[in-house]
Amino acid sequence: MTLPHNIKITRFLLINILLVLFLVLPFNASKLKAAEIYVNPATGTVDSETFTSTITLDPTSNTNIQQVKVYIKYNPQVLEVTKVSPGDFDSYQNTSNDEASGIIEINASNSQVLTTADIVKIVGVDFKPLANNGFADIEVLNTETYQSQVLDSLGTNLLTNTNKASLLLDIQQSNAVQNVQNTNNIVQATVPYVPKTGTNNNIPLTFISLGTILVSYTIRKSVKSKY
Repeated sequence: MTLPHNIKITRFLLINILLVLFLVLPFNASKLKAAEIYVNPATGTVDSETFTSTITLDPTSNTNIQQVKVYIKYNPQVLEVTKVSPGDFDSYQNTSNDEASGIIEINASNSQVLTTADIVKIVGVDFKPLANNGFADIEVLNTETYQSQVLDSLGTNLLTNTNKASLLLDIQQSNAVQNVQNTNNIVQATVPYVPKTGTNNNIPLTFISLGTILVSYTIRKSVKSKY
């Protein structure tokens, strides 16, 4: 039996709609399951002897997060890492800092899957500027060699974007304070001190007394010679 023409058209449309939904919906779901890793703050001025950069994970929607691997790049000629503090993950393994290359590796995981749409703190990194001025760049790497990852419970990498922070160094005032402190610590050369004795202090008085006696004796002798 031949179907009416309008039924054929309706069936054709339904098949195409289902096909489009089949192709589009998984794509949109994968786009919803995404996360970004940022360095905060991304811009600003550093005018102190130390500062902290916070590495955060920003899910674009309600996302399942099991594990993260993050590579952070800095210039070891400009910055020195003084401390790496843990964030919101349950466990941190194999965290390292290669001072020669200026690359920090962070590996963190949760004992249970973290489902959230809120910003998650991965780590906080304390830096000490080694230069008075210029720019300090701190970047989350996502390259073939240093591939940062945000993994869900199935091991799917959800990371879609990273950033690079560029901070202006202006710590001349802090250096001035440090210079004053260094100046105060300089040991001044001193002349050896020779204590004065009681005899030395009485020498002028002794001469005066002797002089007085001699003058008195001379006057008395002159008076006697006249009589």
